[in-house]
Amino acid sequence: MDLKPRMEMAGKNLLDCLSAARGYLPYWSLGIDDDRRAEFRMTSPNHNIGRWWDAVLRLEDATGFVVPAHLEGGMLGNTYAFFDNPDQVCFAPLRPELGEPIFEIHSLREGLLALNALARYRGSEWAVEQGHRMLESVARLSDDDGNWDWDGFEYRRHLQDVLKDDPELLKKRVVETGRVESHGRLIEALVWFYESTGDSLALDLAGRFARYHLKNSVNVDGTFNDVSNSTHTHSYLGMLRGLLLYGVTTGQHEYVEAVAATYEVTVPTIVKESGWACHDLFVENPTRGETSSPGDSAQIALWLGLHAGRTKHLDDVERIVRSRLLPA
Repeated sequence: MDLKPRMEMAGKNLLDCLSAARGYLPYWSLGIDDDRRAEFRMTSPNHNIGRWWDAVLRLEDATGFVVPAHLEGGMLGNTYAFFDNPDQVCFAPLRPELGEPIFEIHSLREGLLALNALARYRGSEWAVEQGHRMLESVARLSDDDGNWDWDGFEYRRHLQDVLKDDPELLKKRVVETGRVESHGRLIEALVWFYESTGDSLALDLAGRFARYHLKNSVNVDGTFNDVSNSTHTHSYLGMLRGLLLYGVTTGQHEYVEAVAATYEVTVPTIVKESGWACHDLFVENPTRGETSSPGDSAQIALWLGLHAGRTKHLDDVERIVRSRLLPA
């Protein structure tokens, strides 16, 4: 099978998801109603800015895919604007044209993915320096026990002040993200940023969060550990990816063994043989499918095969890619 045309289609979608009317911000999702009318939803642009950079620059590196200069320039301007805040984190500026302001640190991973991609594939000194500033904030606002200093985020305090007269909107716009959904899924991006830049703080933070999640988010026998109360499939599997990558990178086999056991015992109950997975973990009547999680599962299987000697899992990679990812 010639994969390049499929990847070109994916790349074109990445370009087309940028809204010229909104300064080339990526849309959140495409809604289609019963009359087949479609509408872009422009919420949470800070989440998709990082995903866009990570995906499009990896594609460019792999296939030579061309990113038009005006789109790249627009996205660079957005990226600079979203990191221009006292917390040094990718948050929506308090300007309506740049998306609705929301405090959530679910997207720490995506913000660091953007900086990693720009550092690795564009040699951006700004991305290297901005990444270190972001890491300093993460180090200051988190601890070894998995806790966040919520009141330490200036963006959160400011948004609370702006929305103090609208308590219902405040509940929607100021969210205290869970541990797997915040720093669990961040581990992978921290390791990649360390690999791209040599920034030792990135690996130190990866170790801080990896130690917490090895103890609280996985079990050595592979059964599900719900101490961290994870509810989001992509974040849970992303946490496993991070633990595996950290273990491989640092030569600490206990992380690799824990992920291997979890992949064999728990992951098959989440990602079906067909590759289908629900957006939310362990719901009674799952209907909300998505493709990020089978992608996570295939990535874990690939790394287990290439880096941990579990070559039997390489068949899983091909099955998921053929049955779920390419058709999607």
